[in-house]
Amino acid sequence: MRPIEPLSIAIVAACGGGHAAHAPDAAAADGHGDAVVADTGALAPPGHWAAMTSNTELDLFSVWGSSPDAVWAVGFQNVAVFYDGTEWEVRSLPASVTGVSLGPVRGTGPDDVYLLADEQVLRFDGASWTQIADLSSQPVCDLGQPMGMSVPPQPGAGAYVGCFQIEEVAAPLALYHVAPDGTVAQVVSTTVDAACIGWDGVLARASDDILLAGCPGQRWDGSQLTPLGSGAGPAVTAFWSASPQVMFASDRNYNGGGDSRLASWSGADWAWLSTGFSGTLDGVSGTSGTRVMGVGSDASSAGKIVLYDGTGITDAVLPAGTPTLAGIWAAPDGEVFAVGAAGTILHGT
Repeated sequence: MRPIEPLSIAIVAACGGGHAAHAPDAAAADGHGDAVVADTGALAPPGHWAAMTSNTELDLFSVWGSSPDAVWAVGFQNVAVFYDGTEWEVRSLPASVTGVSLGPVRGTGPDDVYLLADEQVLRFDGASWTQIADLSSQPVCDLGQPMGMSVPPQPGAGAYVGCFQIEEVAAPLALYHVAPDGTVAQVVSTTVDAACIGWDGVLARASDDILLAGCPGQRWDGSQLTPLGSGAGPAVTAFWSASPQVMFASDRNYNGGGDSRLASWSGADWAWLSTGFSGTLDGVSGTSGTRVMGVGSDASSAGKIVLYDGTGITDAVLPAGTPTLAGIWAAPDGEVFAVGAAGTILHGT
C-alpha cells in the first residue's frame, strides 16, 4: 500500500536509516527505463506544463504509454485511467484484484501491458485486463512487499517483479519472472540494505541485464549479481536508461538534510546531480542522456519537475498548486506525462 503523503526526506549521497517509501515498442521506452531508447536528444525540454482532467481524485503513482494517445496511469485504491489522445477515462479491473495500490504499469505495446497490484500481476491484451499471477505465496513476497516491476522491450518477454522483506539492516530480496501466461519462476535472491530500496527499484533491459535498487544497486547478468559502482551509491527509487552506458536514477536518503539528487551513470560509477531543492525525487524519465526529467516534491509537498540537459539542472514551471508528483513518462516524440496526488496529471509539451 502506498498512498502519497508528505515525506520528510531528502535525496543525498549516503544511504540513511528508516524504511522504504511509497514509484511500447522498443523505441517507446518506459518512463523508468524498461528499454534502451532511440537518441532524441535534439528535442527541446517541455516548455509548457498543463493540468489535465484525470476524472479521478485518487492519488496516482505510475504512468506509462505505448504512444502519446495510448497512456495508462494507475494508483491508490485500484484506480486505473486511460488516455486515448483526447480524454482520460476510468477503466475497470478484474474483481479478483484485492490489492490496495496499483503500480508500476509497464509494457511493450498497446496489447502487451503489465500492472502490479501489490503482489498480483495483471496483463492487458489490448481488450481487457486479466490477473495472470499472484506472488503472495512466493518466498520473500509472502512476508514482504513489492519493490518494483519492469518489462523488457522485447514483446513476449513477460515481466520481472522484485520483492523485499525488512529485517533490520539486511533485507531479503527476491526477483521473479512472470511469463505472459502467468508462469512464475524465481530468478535470483540476495540481501540489501532496507533503507536503500525504493518502490520502483527494478529495471529489466533484457533477461540477462536487470538492475536492482540498493546502495549502490546491483546488476543481474543472467548468472550472477554484481554491484553497480563503488561506495554507497544512490538509494535508488527509480531507474531510467538511455543506453547501457547512460543511465539515471532518482536517489533518496531517509535521514533527510540536503538537496534531492539525480544519480547519473557514467558507464563505470555514479555521479551526483543536485536538483537544488530539499525534498523527494520519486521518478525519472527521458528521451536521451541530455533530455532527462525527474519528479517529486519539495519540503512543503509542492510538486516538482526538474530538467537535465547534459550540463545542468533547471526547474520546470508548473501550474500553481501542483501537489506531490510520483511518476513520469516521456514519449519519444517529446510529449511528457507526470502523475501525482489527488488525481493530478500534467502534460508537458
